[in-house]
Amino acid sequence: MLGAGLVGMVVLAWTTGRHLWFYSDDWNILTGYHQGRLLEPFNGHLSLLPVLVFRGVAEVFGLGSYQPFRVVGMACYLFLGVTVFIYSRRRVGQVGGALVALLVLFNASAVTNVAFPFLLNFSLPLAAMVWMWWFLDREPLKDEVAASAWLGVALASSGIGLLAMAAAGVELLWTRARLRRWLVMAPPVLLYVAWYAGFHAPVAKGKGGPGAVLEYAARMVLGGFASLVGNWKPGGVALALGFVVLLGLGAFRWKTFDGRVAGGLAAVATFSLLTAWTRIGIFPKIPPDEARYCWTVGAVLLLTSVQLLRNVKVPRPWSLVAAGALVATLVVNTYVLGQRLTTWDHQVRDAVTGVRTNLHTAEALGSKVPSDEVLPLSFIPVTAGDYLSMVRHFGSPVASFDPATDPLGSRDLRNRADELVVRVGGATLAPAAAQCVRALVYPPPEPVQQVVVPRGPATLGVCGFESGTEVRVSRFGEGPVVGRVGPWETADLVLPGDDLGRPWTVRVDGDASLLRP
Repeated sequence: MLGAGLVGMVVLAWTTGRHLWFYSDDWNILTGYHQGRLLEPFNGHLSLLPVLVFRGVAEVFGLGSYQPFRVVGMACYLFLGVTVFIYSRRRVGQVGGALVALLVLFNASAVTNVAFPFLLNFSLPLAAMVWMWWFLDREPLKDEVAASAWLGVALASSGIGLLAMAAAGVELLWTRARLRRWLVMAPPVLLYVAWYAGFHAPVAKGKGGPGAVLEYAARMVLGGFASLVGNWKPGGVALALGFVVLLGLGAFRWKTFDGRVAGGLAAVATFSLLTAWTRIGIFPKIPPDEARYCWTVGAVLLLTSVQLLRNVKVPRPWSLVAAGALVATLVVNTYVLGQRLTTWDHQVRDAVTGVRTNLHTAEALGSKVPSDEVLPLSFIPVTAGDYLSMVRHFGSPVASFDPATDPLGSRDLRNRADELVVRVGGATLAPAAAQCVRALVYPPPEPVQQVVVPRGPATLGVCGFESGTEVRVSRFGEGPVVGRVGPWETADLVLPGDDLGRPWTVRVDGDASLLRP
């Protein structure tokens, strides 16, 4: 069952992600860490291992294709699924373990985890937390060392590692762990504290008071429950009530409410409260039911439920009903996830066409572009200097882009590329010595208001006639105004040569006229 589910996940990801490409945070990782600085926080988090993975893929495969990054991201995601299965099957059996693993993978809110490779900074630390639990079940020193190492992996992967730290700390307190276990688990925590003291720099601060934080966190937890039932909010509320009943049964009847369960609850509380505290009131606005947040909460709640249900003998009729309900939920989740993945794919497709146009422009202009020029790549600014440095290091992600035939993107992004070309590319409009009326030796019967110049360098004459004119130059879109020629004035428009692979289109208005050299 699990094997078929893993194959199904790969098929779903690839059939719904045909247009995926480098997007948003991908650019911050690739441009920000290609020369090292691996301990610098990403979006406020220590992301050492994910950054190393992304950088390693770029070093080996370059940036000519997004597929290697998708393969690595999917491998980490499937690794989480296998990890959950290995951990769960010893508690709820082979079938139960497989269903739990598939519910984590096919969570209705898993869209970014599946489609966005760098979300391995969620799947990797969560898998590390599960392996930490696996080894904490054992007493030998070597297993405790392994648990500590996995805690280190979680903390070095992202802020999700704080869930593992909270879970471990509460479990050790609950079980009154001996001093040796505390000492063995301490090194990764101390290393994280040292990193935090030396490198941490939050990129944003939340603005909510205690009430707002609690409300945000509560809505996130309810979103986590809803993500397990197709993002259906009433179903999420019902599932939350059922979970409370399960906690009561575990505490008073089955006696399965232990340090591991308390640690799982502490992990959920840590994640929801810290996220609420840091995300309320920032721009861009992040709602509490953000997909990756709900996915994380849902996964930890499932694992906590597995611990509560360990070794519980469920009568066969009820176990069959439960299995059927889980399968039905899995089908619904898969459908909802597929729809959201398709929407995400279209969103990326519509965005990256214009992004490619702007990156092609920046590369063609090269050193002419100011190093602090912000490119339209991500909410966290990416400068042209960092981007061009990354290109020199890894190669170009738009080397195969053909501006003559490939889609150029939205009007706004095409115009942004035009603006950069005109501003830094060298197109100039300067007064000419000749009078306008004399410049046209053989005036055409109608004013020439648009001229297409296949390539530069070239110089065009502009005659203002009675009303004068604005002169607009474009390569991709509508083009910005480069200057104005007054009534009966003449100017020379100088168009430089470059490697953009697109003709110059020059436009004037009114009775003005363009004159070829």
